[in-house]
Amino acid sequence: MASHNPFAQAGWTNSHNPNAANFPPNGQATVLGALPTHFDVPREVAIGAGYLKFNLRTASGYPTILNSTISTPMNVEYIEVVTDKNTTYFRNITDNQFSECFASIEWSPCPIVCFGKRIRYYASQWLASVDGVKVLYAGGKQYRWINEFLYGPHNGAVASIQREQRSVTLHLLSSEVVEVGMRELIVSTVLLQSGRRLD
Repeated sequence: MASHNPFAQAGWTNSHNPNAANFPPNGQATVLGALPTHFDVPREVAIGAGYLKFNLRTASGYPTILNSTISTPMNVEYIEVVTDKNTTYFRNITDNQFSECFASIEWSPCPIVCFGKRIRYYASQWLASVDGVKVLYAGGKQYRWINEFLYGPHNGAVASIQREQRSVTLHLLSSEVVEVGMRELIVSTVLLQSGRRLD
């Protein structure tokens, strides 16, 4: 069913089946439906042209990603990042209502990344430092944050980070970003931009 495949809708080619590509009438593809329904990417975030913006709020006198709202290109608030004492929480925002926390970072001498209530990783292992490169393990694959770019297993950039004084923009550059997982991508961006020690 190519009409329900977000990759086919964008017109991305399939080297194993060159006839599989399908071009949507508006030329914009979304990843809606490609991720679990409790964590869908907003419709207006198109892979290859989309982005998520972290709007930094002031805490202790300076703007920080640890207290921010993440919005879509249409300025729809999507996720709230809140830090309370030694924990950073990530919550979806739906119709101006907050859902349950889907991830958190426990800031201790060895920070811990939590997804849901049961999945816990040491930040230094989940986002490991290897020869000056941050290596992210997600979906059984290895991704590399080199400077502001996230590279996939096939060496192409799948995302990038652009920092400004009061915002951080996460650019979604490739369809491969779906394989990383949006929550993993958002949490790793916060870890990298937090200014805190991970190991």
